Amino acid sequence: MKSCGRQWNACRIHNNQGLAEKAAKHLFGMEKLRDAAAYVSMSNIYAAAGEWKSVSHVKKAMHEHGIKKVPAYSWVEVNHKIHVFSVNDKTHPRGDEIMRNINELTTEIEREGYKSDTSWIAQDIDEQFRIESLKFHSERIAVAFALISTP
Repeated sequence: MKSCGRQWNACRIHNNQGLAEKAAKHLFGMEKLRDAAAYVSMSNIYAAAGEWKSVSHVKKAMHEHGIKKVPAYSWVEVNHKIHVFSVNDKTHPRGDEIMRNINELTTEIEREGYKSDTSWIAQDIDEQFRIESLKFHSERIAVAFALISTP
């Protein structure tokens, strides 16, 4: 299944929705397929194309087959302690400092010309909300925490 994940990603990167759909038809027909990766990848490909009905169809198929996407986490080790973060995580004791650091860094990189790539977000939401959801991604939270916690 790992190699399959790379192929899904290749379809997304090369914008080859047709090949992804062909692979999806075979994968989704497999009785023992219980890995959410193929479903999530296909959903992301449809989202990038703005095909929200197809995204909904894939998510419905996941639900019907009892397949759930495992939430992603990012972690960082500081002073021999592992700190784990999820998207929009505000539960860390230094959460206010972390969020402040992310806001400052975002302002700085946007001033330098950075633009968020929101095309791959698999939700039919407005652009500003997409940008905000990327801003507080678990990886950014982990990096911000590392920056405020290390010399």
